Amino acid sequence: MSKRLHLSSDFSWVCCGFSNFLRRRRVFKLTHTPEEFFVNEQMCLVTYEILVRFRKKVLSRGDILDEVENIFGLIAEMSIKAISAARLGTVLFDELLNVIVDLMDGFDSPLTWKRSNQKLRDSLENALPARHPKILLPSMDSFREHSLIGQGGFGTVYKTTFGGMPLALKLIERHTCEPFKGLFHEKAAIRLLRHPRIVVTHASFRCSRGYVLLMEPVNGIDLYRLIHSFRNLSHTVTKFLTAQLVSAVLYMHSTGFLHRDIKPSNVIITSGCALKLCDFDTCKISIGKYPSVRPSRNFNRRSSAEFHDAMFNGTVTYTAPEVLNQLPWSVGLTNYHMYCGSSPFRFSRSVSRKRMSYVLRTYNIIYPAWCAATADFLNFSKVLLRKNPQLRLGSKSYRDLVGHKYFSGIPWSAVESSSAVLRDDQIEGMLGVGEGLITKTLLKKKKRKHFIELVDMQNCPHQYPLLTFVSEEFGKLLLARSSAEQ
Repeated sequence: MSKRLHLSSDFSWVCCGFSNFLRRRRVFKLTHTPEEFFVNEQMCLVTYEILVRFRKKVLSRGDILDEVENIFGLIAEMSIKAISAARLGTVLFDELLNVIVDLMDGFDSPLTWKRSNQKLRDSLENALPARHPKILLPSMDSFREHSLIGQGGFGTVYKTTFGGMPLALKLIERHTCEPFKGLFHEKAAIRLLRHPRIVVTHASFRCSRGYVLLMEPVNGIDLYRLIHSFRNLSHTVTKFLTAQLVSAVLYMHSTGFLHRDIKPSNVIITSGCALKLCDFDTCKISIGKYPSVRPSRNFNRRSSAEFHDAMFNGTVTYTAPEVLNQLPWSVGLTNYHMYCGSSPFRFSRSVSRKRMSYVLRTYNIIYPAWCAATADFLNFSKVLLRKNPQLRLGSKSYRDLVGHKYFSGIPWSAVESSSAVLRDDQIEGMLGVGEGLITKTLLKKKKRKHFIELVDMQNCPHQYPLLTFVSEEFGKLLLARSSAEQ
């Protein structure tokens, strides 16, 4: 076990160093790319973590080694994915090392880190273009052929195509999301997250009256509608879907994101009971787990109590007792909802925080007798929904979560690679008519609620780098189409 640092008044200036670093760097710039913003946030979160433990006098050299080597793993990873973000990371890394170097007096680590960082920085200098390359974007005229899929509080979604590529186009009115930090967290998430169980976003850019997201089309039905079409789901289907949800959310957390609005209506089910997690409007950047020579003790320690920011985000019913919608809690509620047919409790949007806190801290979850819950399900559900977040399954290590006997027989490698399939005749039948059911419902909404028309949108000549990106696949399509038109 790493010994704690013996601090004296001589080290009081270190707090000032950390605070000054955060004051300078914890600001957003619209000229940053989503990757640069993400690296900057990660560096600030690591610095803040070290500062908090330093002030509490519980900081050890092992903590510093964990944090620094983990963040350098991110920079090295970005040197392959996004050169400009990696270069920014090396600059910030140098600044952080200058603050903590005296705390590691007598250790060779700071010198080794500086040499490694300088070597990476030198290699990036030649590869980095002087300015961000101009991103080729589609014209709004390209999406004239479309049909309405749905609408919600954050925008309107259309089904369309571009160059023969089927897409779902989400149109968000500008006044509903003028640049704010939460929007930047979402842009970083949809740019960086690539997992078989997460909906892929191919492009993001501004148009005349709002913002456009181009996503992969998912031919399925949301989990909420599916549950309430059958009263509840079978044990086998519930376990299979829960495993996929766990895989998606663990990937998000290790990459450096918290979803914060996991619920059945944000989960789409397709043929073969394949699951897709969507809607990252309320997600938040957290400290991820990156390639490192050391196992990260700090990542596991944070998993039970990360970011107690006392903020309401997403759906009130799925908010954990400690206010933050944490991984084990929200997955546990969704698992309960699938098997028992409803949430164990409900709150209206107008519920007071005091009332909600009281109910969540004093509740006793009841499992309906008619659902014939198995012993494994009951144990799994109860340890996920414990009031104390530090006692929940997965709070110490995610191995405890995926290794629970409830998941016996689950082929995790197949789940994570999207090759796992579960055929259920009732669900397949529901998916066969799902599009018609959804369209009928949306047409009713269309009559009574205003939504922005795609045909009214024009191109926007000015784009903010922080809100603009295209995926590699879509970028190749744009380039091919541009070359063909010339």
